[in-house]
Amino acid sequence: MQQPAQITDGKRQVCEIFEQWADHYATERERTPYFRAQLAIVISMLAGESGRILDIGCAAGGEIPELRARGFSVVGIDISPRMLEFARHRFASDPQVTFCLADTDRLPFLTQSMDHVICLGVFEFLPNYHAAVQEIHRVLRPGGLAIFAIPSRISQCELGERLASVSIAPLWRTAKRLTRRGSTPAPIKSAFQRNLCVPWSFRALLRHHALEPGQDHYSNFFIFPLNRIPTLNVRVAAALEPLCSIPLLRCLASVYLVSARKL
Repeated sequence: MQQPAQITDGKRQVCEIFEQWADHYATERERTPYFRAQLAIVISMLAGESGRILDIGCAAGGEIPELRARGFSVVGIDISPRMLEFARHRFASDPQVTFCLADTDRLPFLTQSMDHVICLGVFEFLPNYHAAVQEIHRVLRPGGLAIFAIPSRISQCELGERLASVSIAPLWRTAKRLTRRGSTPAPIKSAFQRNLCVPWSFRALLRHHALEPGQDHYSNFFIFPLNRIPTLNVRVAAALEPLCSIPLLRCLASVYLVSARKL
């Protein structure tokens, strides 16, 4: 199975990352409280809808059982061949679920061929959102619903990381450099950076592409610096999930979810 044609270096790096995480997605992720919280919001946004859903970035298919339980047929796409191997094996006996290796920026589907689209945890890995939103608009039928979940640039966790990077981190790097013995080189860091969203700017982008924003929610109240201790971070975030419904606090949550209907 080959990767999509003309894949960029950045997307190849993303593909390599998710190839390594495929086992986790296939065996653990869908049971985590942060994923269940996001999925519950997505399902609530789909209330009253029916038809064929394109699941962009379907990974190992963790959200598909909930979609099938509500009568949707599902087309899942992902950039990771290994993720799709897990997904195909899991849903091999269900003719209403199909999969395709594809790039979000070049969807291999006919115009207006999808009733709805969901896209969870994908846009943060795109250098620019425009091409993907344009493609989603193209494949959606008029009146169809698109649902996005994207990590937020204005979350408490992200703001804490940024503040630390310009205050504590330089001091720490200087201390390590002064205490480093010999000529041992510093670890090589990946050049890849996630493209997080600013919620109100993303809503404006959707309108620019003739997708009218509707419901929006926040989820996953991760806290800096607990994100350095993943197990504790997940437990604390689960306990703090109710804060995501409080108007003055919800924008500090880590993930922004929004639905938008094609005009």
